[in-house]
Amino acid sequence: MVSLMLFFVLPEFKAIYQTFDAQLPIATRLLITISDKIADNALYIVVTLACICLGYFTYRKHTPNLIKQEQKVILHLPLLNKLIGWQQLYYFFQTLHITQKSGLTLLEGFEYVLKTLKHPVYHDAIHSIYQKIQRGISFSDSIKREKLFPYLCLQFITAGELSGNLVLFLEKLANWYQDNLINHVNKKIKLIEPMLILLLAVVITGLLFTMYLPIFNLGNIIS
Repeated sequence: MVSLMLFFVLPEFKAIYQTFDAQLPIATRLLITISDKIADNALYIVVTLACICLGYFTYRKHTPNLIKQEQKVILHLPLLNKLIGWQQLYYFFQTLHITQKSGLTLLEGFEYVLKTLKHPVYHDAIHSIYQKIQRGISFSDSIKREKLFPYLCLQFITAGELSGNLVLFLEKLANWYQDNLINHVNKKIKLIEPMLILLLAVVITGLLFTMYLPIFNLGNIIS
């Protein structure tokens, strides 16, 4: 709707105003200039963006370290760090819980996680823990120095090892991260929704005002 008015209705106002040898309001002229620039260079803009995206993703595909650096940056973004971290930890502990419950060894559970986990940063951390356990270090001691695993993880795993019921505490960790993940998502949605509505209202109101401004002035020009 907005695009239709921007590229078809506004030019008609421009023609009408030129007939009366009058100038469009400055806000409308600015909007027309922007829409003209976009229309004149649409093909160039699309081709350029397509080439940039194609080149970037081709380079990214052949540069695993770039993907890892991207994910490290994303993990520091305020809106995404907890969301991604809790999702990865939920998957990790849930998978270990299922494999342990089914009778697989802890190392076999780790091997399954490493085969299926896609996040490169968490994959490296889990692989480091796996290697330590292979060397005979306990699960709790192996996880101590991994910054991606909060102190809560160490507490629960230590409790599981001391009680001889690691399966139960893995389940508790998985449930804790699942619940927090769901609550976090719901809170973010409630926070973002009104902000998006307000932003859209401001943008659309501004565009509509700019497009209808010539109509308000047309009566004065004709008279």
